[in-house]
Amino acid sequence: MSDAALEIRGLHVRFVSPGGAIEAVRGVDLDVRRGEVLGIIGESGSGKTVTGLAVLRLLPEHARVEAQAIRLLGEELTHRSDDEMRALRGLRMGMIFQNPVGAYNPAKRVAWHLRRIIERRDAARRDAAAAEPWRGRAKALLGAVGIPQPDRVLALYPHQLSGGMLQRILIAMVVALEPDLVVADEPTTNLDNIVERQILQLFQQLRRRLSAAFVFITHDMGVAHAVCDRIAVMYAGQVVEVAPAGALFAAPRHPYTEALLAATRARAGERLREIPGELPSAVAPPPGCLFEPRCVHAAPGCRAARPPIVALAGDPGGERSVRCVRHGA
Repeated sequence: MSDAALEIRGLHVRFVSPGGAIEAVRGVDLDVRRGEVLGIIGESGSGKTVTGLAVLRLLPEHARVEAQAIRLLGEELTHRSDDEMRALRGLRMGMIFQNPVGAYNPAKRVAWHLRRIIERRDAARRDAAAAEPWRGRAKALLGAVGIPQPDRVLALYPHQLSGGMLQRILIAMVVALEPDLVVADEPTTNLDNIVERQILQLFQQLRRRLSAAFVFITHDMGVAHAVCDRIAVMYAGQVVEVAPAGALFAAPRHPYTEALLAATRARAGERLREIPGELPSAVAPPPGCLFEPRCVHAAPGCRAARPPIVALAGDPGGERSVRCVRHGA
């Protein structure tokens, strides 16, 4: 995709331990345009979060990351040093975590966190806004995400706030950064339904305020449909289907995508369908298509070789791709 703000090519992630290596991500290729929300969906263990963390280089030390290319606005990131990546995170790249508590220093007040973000951004940009007191801007940011009594909240510690409030403040911090890339890792998973809707509304406001590329990781099909422009479906560390959100939900092409959607849709009185079997072993995966052992359309040819992901034949927009022998892969 020539106009992509984020480009990922050939991303592999392994976790190395004395018992062997676990391959969590297997050759992922993804593109995200500026202003676009790319959703990544799939079961737990499919590699969604690992992919996002690998781009920001936030994985633990025993992770081994290899990629042909990871580019942000054309700048190659794969060979950047740890210090260089640390400088990019919190300036050009922001993350909204599933558990927002982990994004805060528990010994510091909310005011300390917002002040550091605002002053760091000002120092990087060296613009006239740096002359404006940080506190007034912090209060305005909190107000923009629906937090009343900002002076009171600025004086609190993270443990004195709910998960929903912490997520709102984290979104305010991302707004303050004005980054080029935002990765949101299941930001509503631990919230009740009302707070979830509020956070999703704030996320939509966030994308309108920022000219950034957004990656939205979720296992919730309803959230993905509501928030995302395009969706990448991951299974066992591979991307198995990419499509515009509306087209994917209307007519999924990969058997795994079909099974995922069927597992979330049921009429009154019907029992939700389950996907039989389990994710394949990450240490010793089966030959051929990784979904073949669970696929209702499996045929002998599916075990012959790993199918590549290819453009879907007959797609008028040229934006759909699938990894399945049934579609010419």
